[in-house]
Amino acid sequence: MNCKFLISINSPIAPGDTETPMLTEDARKRGISWEEYIADAADRPLTRIGASEEIAKAALFLAFEDSSFVTDMILTVDGSGTAD
Repeated sequence: MNCKFLISINSPIAPGDTETPMLTEDARKRGISWEEYIADAADRPLTRIGASEEIAKAALFLAFEDSSFVTDMILTVDGSGTAD
């Protein structure tokens, strides 16, 4: 935190697999069905991929006063995919 100006600075959000058109295109390029792609992507402790709304909510959390004591971090939003 820049204490002189009371500005909280965080690194970017690190999203995991999120249901977006990019994933649909990736499945198509790999030549596999969407169902097979999702099953493989959901192989994580929470057993599903994320929704874009969940990533947006993480960004909103950092934008509001509720995160006023959160500084100098990367917020990983991946359904425990990196912890697996």
